[in-house]
Amino acid sequence: MEIILIDQFTVQQSAAREFLEHVHFSARIVKTRPGFVEGYVYQRSLDDGQVNVITTAVWASESAMQEARKSIAAEFSSIGFDPPGIMQRLGVQMQRATYQRSPY
Repeated sequence: MEIILIDQFTVQQSAAREFLEHVHFSARIVKTRPGFVEGYVYQRSLDDGQVNVITTAVWASESAMQEARKSIAAEFSSIGFDPPGIMQRLGVQMQRATYQRSPY
């Protein structure tokens, strides 16, 4: 059964462009991993000057997702890419959840 990782971010409009550049950079790495099925980035502007960004990553299995997490963390470390540090600097709030996916 496929596993979906869904992250929801809230970022100030003034930091949204930079944040989205980092999101797309990391997505280019994520999608190269074995077991990756598909992923999307969704965004919408909120009335309070913030932007809501949702990312989804669909994995063929739980084990594929876990292996990808390890290899992605290692690659990020080797190139000095620090998503938690970037989010802290930009004031990004995040919620993460994993879901199982099946057709209707």
